[in-house]
Amino acid sequence: MKQTLRVLALLGLISGQPLLAQQAPSSTETTASVPQAAPTEAELAAKAAEDAMQMGPITIKIAQQAELKVPEGYGHIPRQEAQRLLEAWGNGKDSSVEGMLVSTTDNNANWFLVVSWEDTGYIKDDDAKSWDPAEMLQSMKEGTEQLNEERKQRGIPAIHVKEWAEVPKYDAQTHRLVW
Repeated sequence: MKQTLRVLALLGLISGQPLLAQQAPSSTETTASVPQAAPTEAELAAKAAEDAMQMGPITIKIAQQAELKVPEGYGHIPRQEAQRLLEAWGNGKDSSVEGMLVSTTDNNANWFLVVSWEDTGYIKDDDAKSWDPAEMLQSMKEGTEQLNEERKQRGIPAIHVKEWAEVPKYDAQTHRLVW
């Protein structure tokens, strides 16, 4: 049975702030007379992710099936913290998430990679030939729009799927799906 490691690139636009940056309190926030607001779940999840991050260069095991080499200048957020962070950002639960990669050298980085593992099984050549990437994309768009309702209720901005970064293609000679 074949299995697939899928790295899904997503933009993490967090109010123009670095992905996991913690803002320093202003001088008025440090006085005892100004009450401090309780941290949000997103802030707590970001702090936990930052604390658990493993700095490259390292090799990460993915679902005991693959290895991911993380170069210097990047950090890997482990599975539990990545799942918590994504859920706090309004992405719902996703048990396929194995971790996240972020830049550790670019303080203005506003992107992250989600690493997911799918035990997809064997793909027959005939099945792959009949896939319709436009239909797959439409399904992803509809699912994202449905999740936007939950995001709205939680006060989180909506996200929208626009197009493929790379249209899925099946290579019949190597029996590989390029996604």
